[in-house]
Amino acid sequence: MDNCFFLDEPIVLVKQINKYKYQLTDLIPHVSISYQIWCYNSNDVFIKALNGVIEGDEYSNWGEDDNYIENIIRLRVVNS
Repeated sequence: MDNCFFLDEPIVLVKQINKYKYQLTDLIPHVSISYQIWCYNSNDVFIKALNGVIEGDEYSNWGEDDNYIENIIRLRVVNS
């Protein structure tokens, strides 16, 4: 971090997320699946990315209901 400069006082930025898209990757059958989420504001400006893994009971409960996984992704965005 040679080009990193510190502020005397931190700056708090409030950014609004209006939409998101996601991708599921790295499926390990019966174990886990990874996700990437990209969050945007109403002007399609990228705000932030979220990455994680769905595993354990959360993964086991998925079954064949894609709405289940979509709700998990939505919760990751809301709780970010």
